[in-house]
Amino acid sequence: MYFKKLEKNLSSPYQNFQWEIEKKVTINNFDESDKKCSTRLYYLKLDQLLFCPAKPIFEVNIGGQKIEFPDKCRCSEMTIIREVPKDEILFLIERANLDQKLGYKYSEALYPINPLLVSVPKINEDTIGLLKNWNSVRNSVGNSVCDSVSDSVRNSIWASVWASVCDSVWDSVWDSVWDSVCDSVGDSACESVCDSVGAYVSSLFPKIENWIHIEHKKGVNPFQACIDLWKSGLVPSYDGTTWRLHGEESKILYEAK
Repeated sequence: MYFKKLEKNLSSPYQNFQWEIEKKVTINNFDESDKKCSTRLYYLKLDQLLFCPAKPIFEVNIGGQKIEFPDKCRCSEMTIIREVPKDEILFLIERANLDQKLGYKYSEALYPINPLLVSVPKINEDTIGLLKNWNSVRNSVGNSVCDSVSDSVRNSIWASVWASVCDSVWDSVWDSVWDSVCDSVGDSACESVCDSVGAYVSSLFPKIENWIHIEHKKGVNPFQACIDLWKSGLVPSYDGTTWRLHGEESKILYEAK
């Protein structure tokens, strides 16, 4: 089974070519070189779906000549069959055991959690404890996650996972927090949200036992506090003086100096 990422209207994201369901497209003079980028028909295998993140996934039939690369493939004949729903993609990934084979949470990287769409539990002492723990390690997250993940997997994987999370949830979270507080308190609050995104990305690589640039117990993710907040539907922000926890629709649910 092969796939292609398209816009909802069936146009290609980069070339603006307009596809039609069940209409075969054929390319003459197929480029047989090993150039990854070429004006040819691109398709994806199941383990390549992070390419061009946050776009609908369509099943395709391919034919003619083809060349396969680690991140995408190209062929000389292609027909768009149908859009494939999220539940079916996740089933196929689970059946192929790709999370285990690839060594990271591929399925969640493809469909990352948007905390602003999660129902938030009542803020309690445990929640505040997580925020205090996050405050103690936040300054280390950027370089630590980037360098640690890059040491663990190919740079292309790190870039693809980061792009998927950013394209799928970052714009939504950033815009919501900006509308909520950044206009009044400045960029630093939104920059702190980027740190939270980095912490969440670290959770997608559970096999990393040692995180660079920060002291921690082996096998324990030092940024787990922020991950727990994120997955419970809370986004922390800090403007240099005040911590805030944002919930559904970026409502401020807690503030502390």
